[in-house]
Amino acid sequence: MFGALLAVAHQAGGDAEVSNVLARAGERRSAADLRRPDGWSSYEQGLALFRAAADVLRDPDIGRKAGVEVFRQYAGTEVLALLRSIGSPAEMLRAYPAISAKQSTITRAEVVEIEETHGLISVVTPDHTRDPLFCGYTLGALSQFPVLFGMEPAEVEEIECQTRGDSRCLIRVGWDPTSSVEASLEREVVVLREQAAVLTKRFESLESVAKELASTRDVNSMLETITRRAGVAVRAPRYLLVAQLPGDVTPRIHHVGFAQDEAERAALEVLHSESETSDPSRLVVDIESTRAHFGRLAAFFPEHYHFLPQERSLLMAYAGHAAAALDTAAALDESRDRNTTLSALLALGKALADKTTRTDVAERLVEAVPAIAGHDEAHVLLWDPGDALLARVASTVQAAPDDNQQAPGAVRDGAVENRLLEMATPTLVTATSDPVLCSILTITGLGSGVVVPITARNTLFGALR
Repeated sequence: MFGALLAVAHQAGGDAEVSNVLARAGERRSAADLRRPDGWSSYEQGLALFRAAADVLRDPDIGRKAGVEVFRQYAGTEVLALLRSIGSPAEMLRAYPAISAKQSTITRAEVVEIEETHGLISVVTPDHTRDPLFCGYTLGALSQFPVLFGMEPAEVEEIECQTRGDSRCLIRVGWDPTSSVEASLEREVVVLREQAAVLTKRFESLESVAKELASTRDVNSMLETITRRAGVAVRAPRYLLVAQLPGDVTPRIHHVGFAQDEAERAALEVLHSESETSDPSRLVVDIESTRAHFGRLAAFFPEHYHFLPQERSLLMAYAGHAAAALDTAAALDESRDRNTTLSALLALGKALADKTTRTDVAERLVEAVPAIAGHDEAHVLLWDPGDALLARVASTVQAAPDDNQQAPGAVRDGAVENRLLEMATPTLVTATSDPVLCSILTITGLGSGVVVPITARNTLFGALR
């Protein structure tokens, strides 16, 4: 809206008039900032700009002119391509409540009647005083709907108006489907050029995102970039990206338009809800690749506003960027973990080569396990078949001298040997496991853990926890 308003001011008096408008409105943002397609302002800021433009240009019809100009400003963009894909002026009017929400979340639009050549639209601003300048903007924008489909501008009439004391603004929009016949070839050329421009800009946008992601090595910076760029493709006041890599303890949350505590609550809700939500005021898509599901990307409108059906595919494109970035990060983490494990195993092999006693081997083994398994705590238990005794001989945990709650240092049980030989593979042991395994676990002083038998040729040497 502001980009269109400033374009009209520039046409009237160049940069000087634009500067005068900003100064009169008390606007601290630059003209470039106001032209950004993903920017949002308060109702009061917007009204101040429109009133300043009307005063500086001495033009009470500036609102309507800005409404007409907005489609020219969007020429060759994803927005215009999205609107044109709706199919016809009648279908655009049916979608008008969602379209108007792209520019204002304090007005509510409803479809009253739609026919093939005309329609009635109701617009209400419930919590603010409606201003004639914004009524004019709405009329100007609605008049351009048929132009997107090669027709002459629509005839618009405000039958009722809140600024005149009515309970709503009721607008009649009429168009002539045959008006495109005389200049059909010329208009078709214009449309084709715009479509080519849209494809070019779409390619440039995707290329730009790809380059920005390629130059960013930090995963969080990548996700922040994707969240910010999503606001250009799908217009909404708030965005949220919540994702989790395999090694993450908590989800990564990136957001626009939320306070931090709000973002955390919304992230939990988005993660645990269905992606195909029945709430039209939110759009949620999965961030997933062929390898994994990482999380979700969501856009939010206030209650009573909704998205266009076509916008899901646009948001999914950015979710695809996020999935690719996370897939790469996960692969790098996996590669680093594998290299760390292999290095630790190689170091362990070299260290064990000069050990001569079982105790020496156990102590070296317990030192190496945390780096190999990715855990802080490890215990090596050795088996003495003569005494049927499984004893802890090495541990990463050193008990305090005055600790009266020390775990038993050994377990004497002939069933231990058979049970560990039966396991053969690492097994999670908890308090609900069978008594033999629970007795092994008590040696470590832990309530649960993974127990790994140390065996060779059906001979038990001990266990690793």
